[in-house]
Amino acid sequence: MQEMVDGLKSIFVACDVVHPKDKVLVIADDDGKSVCLGYLCLGTIKAMGAEANLIVMDPPEQRAAEPLSTVSAAMKTVDVCVRVSDKAPVAHTSRRKHARALVLCYCPARTPV
Repeated sequence: MQEMVDGLKSIFVACDVVHPKDKVLVIADDDGKSVCLGYLCLGTIKAMGAEANLIVMDPPEQRAAEPLSTVSAAMKTVDVCVRVSDKAPVAHTSRRKHARALVLCYCPARTPV
């Protein structure tokens, strides 16, 4: 688990997106893997001295679809958005333009057949 936290911190530092005192919104898909990674991001970001909150939402049905109005409103109030998804990032939506964004895409573990 500590390796995951260290890896996330390395990503946040290398991408230069999370700084102490930043307001960060972590947005995760409503599935077990994304939620788990979202909580890891949340804890890592808080340990870096930033203020962080997590939103768990259903993924959009199509790529680059605008998020729900409540999520969009929350995105406008933060400095950084971190999107945890293996389906639909918010990197190309108009709401993303209001905040720096880091999209963490991951490949779900698949069992070979």
